Amino acid sequence: MAIVKDGINGIVKGKAGNVVFYTMYGKNIVRSLPQTNKRKKPSLKQEAQRQKMALVQQLLKPMKDLIKITFAPATVNNAPYHVAKSYNLMNAIKGEYPDQVIDWKEVRVAAGAADLADACEVHIEPNGCRFRWSGEQGKSNDTLVVIAFVPGNNWLEYRLTGVPRSKEEYFWDIDLQGATWHIWLAFRSADEKDISNSLYLGEFCE
Repeated sequence: MAIVKDGINGIVKGKAGNVVFYTMYGKNIVRSLPQTNKRKKPSLKQEAQRQKMALVQQLLKPMKDLIKITFAPATVNNAPYHVAKSYNLMNAIKGEYPDQVIDWKEVRVAAGAADLADACEVHIEPNGCRFRWSGEQGKSNDTLVVIAFVPGNNWLEYRLTGVPRSKEEYFWDIDLQGATWHIWLAFRSADEKDISNSLYLGEFCE
Protein backbone atom coordinates (compact mmCIF):
# COMPACT_ATOMS: atom_id res chain seq x y z
CA MET A 1 0.00 0.00 0.00
CA ALA A 2 1.29 3.50 -0.86
CA ILE A 3 0.96 6.30 1.70
CA VAL A 4 0.59 10.00 0.82
CA LYS A 5 2.21 12.27 3.37
CA ASP A 6 1.14 15.91 3.88
CA GLY A 7 -2.05 15.69 1.83
CA ILE A 8 -2.82 15.03 -1.79
CA ASN A 9 0.15 17.04 -3.01
CA GLY A 10 2.58 15.44 -0.58
CA ILE A 11 5.20 12.74 -0.95
CA VAL A 12 4.00 9.27 -1.89
CA LYS A 13 5.79 6.28 -0.39
CA GLY A 14 5.14 2.57 -0.72
CA LYS A 15 3.75 0.08 -3.20
CA ALA A 16 0.63 0.43 -5.32
CA GLY A 17 -0.10 -2.43 -7.67
CA ASN A 18 3.02 -3.24 -9.64
CA VAL A 19 4.79 0.09 -8.96
CA VAL A 20 6.78 1.43 -6.00
CA PHE A 21 7.00 5.09 -4.90
CA TYR A 22 9.98 6.42 -2.92
CA THR A 23 12.10 9.53 -2.48
CA MET A 24 15.71 9.98 -3.48
CA TYR A 25 17.69 13.18 -3.11
CA GLY A 26 14.49 15.03 -2.33
CA LYS A 27 12.71 13.80 -5.47
CA ASN A 28 9.72 11.53 -5.84
CA ILE A 29 10.68 8.36 -7.74
CA VAL A 30 8.35 5.72 -9.14
CA ARG A 31 9.46 2.41 -10.65
CA SER A 32 7.76 -0.77 -11.73
CA LEU A 33 8.39 -4.00 -9.90
CA PRO A 34 10.20 -6.80 -11.72
CA GLN A 35 7.86 -9.46 -12.94
CA THR A 36 8.11 -12.70 -11.05
CA ASN A 37 8.04 -16.00 -12.90
CA LYS A 38 5.16 -17.95 -11.43
CA ARG A 39 5.35 -20.78 -13.94
CA LYS A 40 5.22 -24.15 -12.33
CA LYS A 41 7.62 -26.91 -13.20
CA PRO A 42 6.15 -28.89 -16.14
CA SER A 43 4.49 -32.16 -15.25
CA LEU A 44 5.82 -35.48 -16.56
CA LYS A 45 2.91 -35.60 -19.01
CA GLN A 46 3.75 -32.13 -20.30
CA GLU A 47 7.43 -33.02 -20.70
CA ALA A 48 6.48 -36.17 -22.60
CA GLN A 49 4.23 -34.20 -24.95
CA ARG A 50 6.97 -31.63 -25.57
CA GLN A 51 9.40 -34.40 -26.47
CA LYS A 52 6.86 -35.94 -28.87
CA MET A 53 6.29 -32.55 -30.49
CA ALA A 54 10.03 -32.01 -30.93
CA LEU A 55 10.48 -35.45 -32.54
CA VAL A 56 7.63 -34.93 -35.00
CA GLN A 57 8.71 -31.41 -35.92
CA GLN A 58 12.25 -32.65 -36.54
CA LEU A 59 10.82 -35.38 -38.77
CA LEU A 60 8.42 -33.23 -40.79
CA LYS A 61 10.24 -29.91 -41.11
CA PRO A 62 12.42 -31.06 -44.06
CA MET A 63 9.27 -32.48 -45.71
CA LYS A 64 7.15 -29.30 -45.78
CA ASP A 65 7.14 -28.91 -49.55
CA LEU A 66 6.36 -32.60 -50.06
CA ILE A 67 3.55 -32.56 -47.49
CA LYS A 68 1.82 -29.69 -49.31
CA ILE A 69 1.30 -32.21 -52.11
CA THR A 70 0.93 -35.53 -50.34
CA PHE A 71 -1.39 -34.44 -47.51
CA ALA A 72 -3.53 -32.00 -49.48
CA PRO A 73 -6.19 -34.63 -50.37
CA ALA A 74 -6.66 -35.44 -46.65
CA THR A 75 -7.01 -31.80 -45.65
CA VAL A 76 -10.30 -30.04 -44.98
CA ASN A 77 -10.21 -26.50 -43.54
CA ASN A 78 -6.68 -27.03 -42.28
CA ALA A 79 -3.10 -26.82 -43.50
CA PRO A 80 -1.59 -30.07 -44.84
CA TYR A 81 1.38 -29.69 -42.49
CA HIS A 82 -0.89 -29.49 -39.45
CA VAL A 83 -2.77 -32.60 -40.54
CA ALA A 84 0.51 -34.48 -41.02
CA LYS A 85 1.80 -33.32 -37.65
CA SER A 86 -1.39 -34.32 -35.86
CA TYR A 87 -1.43 -37.80 -37.39
CA ASN A 88 2.21 -38.54 -36.65
CA LEU A 89 1.97 -37.20 -33.09
CA MET A 90 -0.84 -39.65 -32.45
CA ASN A 91 0.61 -42.66 -34.25
CA ALA A 92 4.32 -42.45 -35.01
CA ILE A 93 5.96 -42.13 -31.57
CA LYS A 94 6.78 -45.12 -29.40
CA GLY A 95 8.37 -45.61 -25.98
CA GLU A 96 8.07 -43.84 -22.65
CA TYR A 97 9.46 -40.43 -21.74
CA PRO A 98 12.35 -39.64 -21.77
CA ASP A 99 13.12 -42.48 -24.21
CA GLN A 100 10.47 -41.81 -26.85
CA VAL A 101 11.55 -42.36 -30.47
CA ILE A 102 10.10 -42.30 -33.98
CA ASP A 103 8.25 -45.49 -34.91
CA TRP A 104 9.20 -45.54 -38.58
CA LYS A 105 6.74 -48.28 -39.54
CA GLU A 106 3.90 -45.99 -38.46
CA VAL A 107 5.15 -42.73 -40.01
CA ARG A 108 2.82 -41.40 -42.67
CA VAL A 109 4.19 -39.06 -45.34
CA ALA A 110 1.14 -39.16 -47.63
CA ALA A 111 -2.57 -39.45 -46.87
CA GLY A 112 -5.62 -39.85 -49.07
CA ALA A 113 -8.31 -42.18 -50.30
CA ALA A 114 -6.66 -43.65 -53.41
CA ASP A 115 -5.74 -47.32 -53.37
CA LEU A 116 -2.27 -48.54 -52.51
CA ALA A 117 -0.96 -51.59 -54.37
CA ASP A 118 -0.40 -55.19 -53.33
CA ALA A 119 3.01 -56.85 -53.14
CA CYS A 120 5.00 -53.60 -52.97
CA GLU A 121 8.76 -54.02 -52.57
CA VAL A 122 12.01 -52.21 -53.16
CA HIS A 123 15.43 -53.67 -54.00
CA ILE A 124 18.65 -51.71 -53.59
CA GLU A 125 20.93 -51.89 -56.64
CA PRO A 126 24.37 -50.37 -57.33
CA ASN A 127 22.99 -47.24 -59.00
CA GLY A 128 19.70 -46.76 -57.19
CA CYS A 129 16.66 -48.74 -56.15
CA ARG A 130 14.05 -50.75 -58.01
CA PHE A 131 10.38 -50.70 -56.99
CA ARG A 132 7.93 -53.45 -57.88
CA TRP A 133 4.23 -53.84 -57.13
CA SER A 134 1.07 -55.51 -58.36
CA GLY A 135 -1.01 -53.37 -60.69
CA GLU A 136 -4.25 -55.26 -60.11
CA GLN A 137 -5.54 -53.04 -57.30
CA GLY A 138 -6.66 -49.44 -57.89
CA LYS A 139 -6.83 -47.43 -61.10
CA SER A 140 -4.30 -48.40 -63.74
CA ASN A 141 -3.43 -44.78 -64.56
CA ASP A 142 -2.59 -43.79 -60.96
CA THR A 143 1.06 -42.76 -60.83
CA LEU A 144 3.88 -43.73 -58.50
CA VAL A 145 5.34 -41.42 -55.84
CA VAL A 146 8.62 -42.44 -54.18
CA ILE A 147 10.15 -40.86 -51.07
CA ALA A 148 13.48 -41.37 -49.31
CA PHE A 149 14.69 -39.67 -46.14
CA VAL A 150 17.86 -39.60 -44.00
CA PRO A 151 16.83 -38.26 -40.59
CA GLY A 152 20.28 -37.56 -39.18
CA ASN A 153 21.15 -35.21 -42.04
CA ASN A 154 17.59 -34.14 -42.89
CA TRP A 155 18.13 -35.31 -46.47
CA LEU A 156 14.90 -35.73 -48.35
CA GLU A 157 14.52 -36.99 -51.89
CA TYR A 158 11.21 -37.61 -53.59
CA ARG A 159 9.92 -38.05 -57.10
CA LEU A 160 6.47 -37.70 -58.62
CA THR A 161 7.42 -40.24 -61.21
CA GLY A 162 4.48 -40.14 -63.61
CA VAL A 163 4.92 -43.91 -63.95
CA PRO A 164 1.47 -45.57 -64.12
CA ARG A 165 0.38 -48.25 -61.68
CA SER A 166 -0.08 -50.64 -64.61
CA LYS A 167 3.68 -50.68 -65.33
CA GLU A 168 4.38 -52.54 -62.04
CA GLU A 169 8.06 -51.53 -61.92
CA TYR A 170 10.20 -48.41 -61.59
CA PHE A 171 13.94 -47.82 -61.24
CA TRP A 172 14.98 -44.74 -59.25
CA ASP A 173 18.51 -43.55 -60.05
CA ILE A 174 19.24 -42.20 -56.58
CA ASP A 175 22.60 -42.24 -54.79
CA LEU A 176 22.07 -44.09 -51.50
CA GLN A 177 25.72 -44.45 -50.63
CA GLY A 178 27.05 -43.60 -47.18
CA ALA A 179 23.75 -43.10 -45.33
CA THR A 180 20.79 -44.91 -43.83
CA TRP A 181 17.62 -44.16 -45.79
CA HIS A 182 13.96 -44.67 -44.93
CA ILE A 183 11.87 -45.32 -48.05
CA TRP A 184 8.14 -45.02 -48.80
CA LEU A 185 5.90 -45.17 -51.84
CA ALA A 186 2.39 -44.00 -52.63
CA PHE A 187 0.10 -43.77 -55.67
CA ARG A 188 -1.36 -40.49 -56.91
CA SER A 189 -4.47 -40.17 -59.06
CA ALA A 190 -3.99 -39.12 -62.67
CA ASP A 191 -5.90 -35.88 -62.08
CA GLU A 192 -3.63 -35.16 -59.05
CA LYS A 193 -6.64 -34.66 -56.79
CA ASP A 194 -6.12 -37.74 -54.65
CA ILE A 195 -3.32 -39.91 -53.33
CA SER A 196 -3.00 -43.13 -51.35
CA ASN A 197 -1.68 -43.39 -47.85
CA SER A 198 2.07 -43.87 -47.90
CA LEU A 199 3.55 -47.34 -47.44
CA TYR A 200 6.80 -47.72 -45.49
CA LEU A 201 9.17 -50.10 -47.28
CA GLY A 202 11.95 -50.14 -44.73
CA GLU A 203 15.33 -48.82 -43.65
CA PHE A 204 18.28 -49.29 -46.00
CA CYS A 205 21.97 -48.68 -45.51
CA GLU A 206 24.49 -48.83 -48.36
